[in-house]
Amino acid sequence: MKTIGLSDTGLKRKRNEDAFLIRNVENIFVVCDGMGGHKGGNIASNMAIQTIEKELEDGHHVSVEFLNRAIEKANLKIWQGGHDNLDWHEMGTTITIAKIDNMRLDICHVGDSRLYLIRKDEITQITKDHTLAEEMAKSGMIKSKQKSFNHVLTRALGISKDIEIDNITMDLYKDDTILLCTDGLSDMLSDQELLTIITKNDETKITGQNLIQAALTKGGYDNITLILVQINGR
Repeated sequence: MKTIGLSDTGLKRKRNEDAFLIRNVENIFVVCDGMGGHKGGNIASNMAIQTIEKELEDGHHVSVEFLNRAIEKANLKIWQGGHDNLDWHEMGTTITIAKIDNMRLDICHVGDSRLYLIRKDEITQITKDHTLAEEMAKSGMIKSKQKSFNHVLTRALGISKDIEIDNITMDLYKDDTILLCTDGLSDMLSDQELLTIITKNDETKITGQNLIQAALTKGGYDNITLILVQINGR
């Protein structure tokens, strides 16, 4: 596999509240997008990453159940931190984790950061956004996702003591590409624009840089974070 992780503050924000983690030993990839509070977004996303990393360093067998428990621990820490510190009140974060083992992809997902699969010149959003817009569109209350509801999260770490986690498992194939990203990228670029940039160049680092630059060119209204994983197996 070839991997790259990049993060940019963007053109409008003063602080980067995104965070990411790449663990090549276990083939674990994580993106988080923090939110809320005077300083809380940055704290929440980094707290989630640090909790996941500490759990991985303890040397346990890394299964989906293990990752779910790690997310639950992170959720409790963020929730407690938000209650103990007024500056961090109502802080939270999204989290999307990809684990790759023997050409199998396991995903743990909360929030509206995304995981895309690029295969044979097609791009597919694998994760579902946990937003009010998604819920309203699904229930038929609105015909399409309205921007005014796009960033009202229905799930995030730190909002309550309990957390519901989406788990997805799928097979991978040679030449597949996985993109994990925060909404600072997916809001700026359409699926077709993402696909065009990703399939234009075989060099992972250049592709990642081109994605960041494209989002900045479109306005860069939010922090932009991505992890690209190119599969060279099977």
